[in-house]
Amino acid sequence: MAKDIYDNIDDVKCSLDNAQQSFRKNNGLRGELDLMLAEASIRYLREKRGLASVWNRQKLAAILAVLLVLAGYGGWLYAGVSHNEAVNIPAAAAVAPAQKQAAAVPQQTVTTQPEPEIKQAAPAEQNINSNTSYKNYLAEEDMQQLVRTGRQVLQDAD
Repeated sequence: MAKDIYDNIDDVKCSLDNAQQSFRKNNGLRGELDLMLAEASIRYLREKRGLASVWNRQKLAAILAVLLVLAGYGGWLYAGVSHNEAVNIPAAAAVAPAQKQAAAVPQQTVTTQPEPEIKQAAPAEQNINSNTSYKNYLAEEDMQQLVRTGRQVLQDAD
């Protein structure tokens, strides 16, 4: 593109030189024609350069808009994936820390109680009951000991 601009500028210089020589030789008609050719070349050069810069700005704006849309979509997908990962904790991962802490505490009896049958439960209660895959309940003393141990571990971590 730059070479094309330099060539056009050289053409304008040649046309102006020809117009100058024609006017010196008292050939006004030829001088006017060369002068009009130089003016037309200058206008063409300005229009071409103006369109190129406008075109470049439009391309830049379009590329920037596409990048922003892609970044927003990627962020939305990432937020959905990280949200789903935080919500869907596997049962084995949730039980493992409790078992490690329970190992530090002397083993006491763990009782399994059957789930009471509720015929007309609210939708939220049905969801809670259907999401629990096991029905192990700890004795109250064991639960209190686990909470104390967990609190102590968290305080030590800080």
